[in-house]
Amino acid sequence: LAFAAELGLGVSYQLNSRWLVASEFVWLDQSHALQAVRLQARNPDNAQAPAELDVTQPLNADDQTIVSVAFEYQQDERRVWRGGFSHSRTPLQRSAFTPSLAVVTKNLVTAGYAVELSKAWQFATAIEYQLPNSERYSNPLQPFGDNAREYNEAVLVTLQFSRRW
Repeated sequence: LAFAAELGLGVSYQLNSRWLVASEFVWLDQSHALQAVRLQARNPDNAQAPAELDVTQPLNADDQTIVSVAFEYQQDERRVWRGGFSHSRTPLQRSAFTPSLAVVTKNLVTAGYAVELSKAWQFATAIEYQLPNSERYSNPLQPFGDNAREYNEAVLVTLQFSRRW
């Protein structure tokens, strides 16, 4: 796997002294970056699985697009609230899905808060929720059975203390 070339365009608009809205469109050249993946496995703990596996899976990926919108609300001189939503289209075709690759997260919701504690110290926190995404595999090159499925959902929390010198 390689890193995809990326092209993005973002705009923001200050609605008034308290509200800022922003949007971003990103294109990722996944059709060149995601060519193939190789899976090697041996000694399974399931008797129905093959004893040894060495499969190179062509991915036939499409390019990927991501659209995001966000806002920032300046509560007062010291406090800021932030939020956003991001949607992405998976670059993999259904026939190329494989449990050895993570399902691409399609929808993310984020919220954040920052406060200036003093002229030197700031605290910020953010929470990201990756909405549930599930895929069943119909990939003939990966012998994981008809009910092979991957599920992805996550909550990520960030806490940050910073100091200006």
